[in-house]
Amino acid sequence: LDHTGALGGGAPSVDALAHRLFGRKYRTLSLQRKQRVKLLQRREWKWENQHGLGHVYSTLCTRTLEPGDIEGPCYFCFSLLNLKTFRNAIAIPKPKPENYKFLNKEYCNESLAQIRARSLGIEDLISEVNFEC
Repeated sequence: LDHTGALGGGAPSVDALAHRLFGRKYRTLSLQRKQRVKLLQRREWKWENQHGLGHVYSTLCTRTLEPGDIEGPCYFCFSLLNLKTFRNAIAIPKPKPENYKFLNKEYCNESLAQIRARSLGIEDLISEVNFEC
């Protein structure tokens, strides 16, 4: 989780979904149709990345744990290890620090980044470099 901004995964690509919905490539769609494709992609995720907790959960997980619980993963979370897309995702090596600038802008939440910059007192620095996701 420390090398991706993705909030989840395991769904078909936006191109595959655009073709399924509209019979066209994603890049040729209107902004409204692109948003529909992205929403569908999120609905088809197989897992969700919880960066703040350092955990990955199956989208089918219904377990609720209380603080201090030490149970292992539920059946659905454990079964993620059987998904080829999940195994491929976790096998991607962590990029070198100089390559983080190539992070997919889709994974950057500009609003949260600006809030964090304010909390660190570096909002002016961010605005000086014309920060945008």
